Formats: sequence, C-alpha cells, structure tokens
Amino acid sequence: MTTLTKPQTNVVLPRYALSAVLPAQSVEEEPFPYGWRTIEDIGPNGETIYRDIALTLDDFLDPQEGDQMPQGIEHSEEAIEIRNKLKKWFRHDPHMAVLFDVKMKWGILGLQEPFPDIAVIPKVKDKHALKGGHFDVLAQGTRPCLIVEITSPNYEAGDRKKVQIYERAQVEEYLIINPYRKPFELQGYRLEQGQYRKLATGRFLSRTTNLRFEPSVDGGQLIITDTRTDEVMLSSVEEIQARKIAETRAEQEAKARKIAEARAEQAEQAKTVEMASKMLAKGSDPVFVAEITGLSLLEVVAMRRKEK
Repeated sequence: MTTLTKPQTNVVLPRYALSAVLPAQSVEEEPFPYGWRTIEDIGPNGETIYRDIALTLDDFLDPQEGDQMPQGIEHSEEAIEIRNKLKKWFRHDPHMAVLFDVKMKWGILGLQEPFPDIAVIPKVKDKHALKGGHFDVLAQGTRPCLIVEITSPNYEAGDRKKVQIYERAQVEEYLIINPYRKPFELQGYRLEQGQYRKLATGRFLSRTTNLRFEPSVDGGQLIITDTRTDEVMLSSVEEIQARKIAETRAEQEAKARKIAEARAEQAEQAKTVEMASKMLAKGSDPVFVAEITGLSLLEVVAMRRKEK
C-alpha cells in the first residue's frame, strides 16, 4: 500500500479531464454514466492529485460513502414526495420507519448493498433512534417490507438489476416507478415462496402496507391510496390547498346560512305584520294585537295610524 505524504501542492483535476480519468472517448459519450468517486494519488512531482474515476454498474449497486451519483430533478422530486407522503402517513406508528436514500446492510455474504430511494420497514424498535447513513438488518432484527425505486434515465438498467438483490434479501415487495413515461409506469414484484413474482404493470397493490399505487387520471402524477378507507395521501402542498378550499367552502356555506336565516326571518316578520294588520282591520285592540303577534305596542299603534 502506498503511503501518501502531506503534499506541498495540491492539484485538483476537473471531473471531465478525461485524460486523467478515462481513456480517450468521443465528446458525445458520457464519461460517468453511473457517477464518480474522487480518489487521491501522487503526481509525478510528489504533489497530491485528486481525480475522479467513473463508477461501474457494480459500484452503483453497492455504493460506498462519498460516491457521487447525481439524480435528475424529476427523479429527486418524485422520490422525496413519495417519502414525505409515506413518512407522514405512518407517523403515528412508532414501529414503522420510512427511510430515504439509506444504505441497506443485509448481513448476507457477497450480497450487494444499495441505497434504495424509499424503504418502508416494519417492527422497528424505535424509529426515532435510527441514525447514520445505513440500516443494519441483523442488528435491528427486521428488514424492509416494501422498497420503492424511482428510475432514472441514466440508471434504469441498475434499478432493474436490483430485483435480484432485493429478492435474495427477502424484501417482500419491490416497486419500480418510471416517472419519465406518461402515464407513470409501475412495475411491482412480490415474494412468493422465497422468489419474486413479477406483477401486472399499471398499478401496484401493496399487501404489506395496504396501499395502492397508481397513475392519476391524466397520468402525470402518482396517486397513493389506503385500500381500507380509499383515503388518498396528500402532499404538504396539496394539504394546504385542500385546507384553503375547505375554509373557503365553509365561509361560503356560513354566508349562505346567514342569508337564508335573514330571509326566513323577513318572511316570518312579514307574516306577523300581515296578521297584525288583519286583526287591526277587524277592530282588535292594539294592546291585544301586540300580545298575540309579539310586536311592540308602538309598532302596532304605528300600523293602525298608517292604515287610517
């Protein structure tokens, strides 16, 4: 092993300095299809050189701390939104954890240990005590019941390769979501007798969580529904919008009730005045009319004068 001495000069090679990283290749070819890892090396003059090396598919399936695997904006937004919805949905269950981009330590010799986008893990002793960048299956005594991966145009082959990993790790359900196709493409897998069965595409019914995953009517977003109550999960933004709509509706209904009550009161008042008018026309005493109708004596007297 080469021991690196403290350098007098540091040289940082740009990530796309191909001559220092990869053999020469065309401009159109992506030099880091799975990302990169920055390593230290000694230059010809004894200086420390930091250079980026391309990750392989195997690295993608078993990344190490410090590896850089950039994701697209759509991938990140979709993964975070799903994580947030699931985390909020299970917030009252002290033993159901929802982890985002955390390395799985299976404790199985030779099995690659990826960072799934979302891992739903039951029977966690204390989900608030989970810390660090990995989840130790053997130490925790439980494993994910559902893993959700959001495909990326750069890593789609790797995401589908993970089927074999999660099957061997005995993750009961695995869902792959492709947000780049409209409607969203969903492909689910479920363990049956220790092996994954590929389920029909289009929507996914999770038995372990009692949740249904499916594209919206326009195909532009993912809908997650509780199969027991048909309640649809809402994002924080959607909840705010729904709350505002509900508040506006409540205000409108309150105004409508006040208008209806005022109209009913006016109609009742009109009936009372009509009754008093008829009684006065028949010669009834104003005091008696006031007692019968509930009008004040001044109102009755004023009515009699007006009629005269």
